[in-house]
Amino acid sequence: MSRLITNSIRSTSASADAVTLDSSGNVTANGTLKAGTITDTSGNNSSTTEQIFQGRARVWWNYNQDGSPAAIRDSYRVSSITDNATGKYTVNFQDTLTDPCGAVSASYDADAFNTNYSDVATPYISNTACQVITPNMEGVPYGGLHDCDYGYGVIFSDD
Repeated sequence: MSRLITNSIRSTSASADAVTLDSSGNVTANGTLKAGTITDTSGNNSSTTEQIFQGRARVWWNYNQDGSPAAIRDSYRVSSITDNATGKYTVNFQDTLTDPCGAVSASYDADAFNTNYSDVATPYISNTACQVITPNMEGVPYGGLHDCDYGYGVIFSDD
């Protein structure tokens, strides 16, 4: 088996190294790095560059809607969540999105047999935030807004 041991790679016509390796094995590319698939170190999570370009989730959230106040449980690119009123909240994005689309949101009550709560949410999206309402789809009053135990959402965008 052959083995190449080096700290850097440079083209014969270049004045600077194109690739360098540090003592921990970290690689630095000084220029364009071309790859078909990117995989994490465990080999369990990979994405093609086309999948990444076409749009992974740009914003997502998981929050406790029925808390006082509502609190983010986990999120990505969310700066805050505003509890506007019963059944109304706003998710504020960390960054301005160029072309947000594909907004999906849901809410649920921890008791699957509780007929006074819905598992549906309606999102209204802008470049900087997503307003969500959670109407009651069962029980009384039908269509009235209410707080569920948890709220979730995902936003996709071209940027």
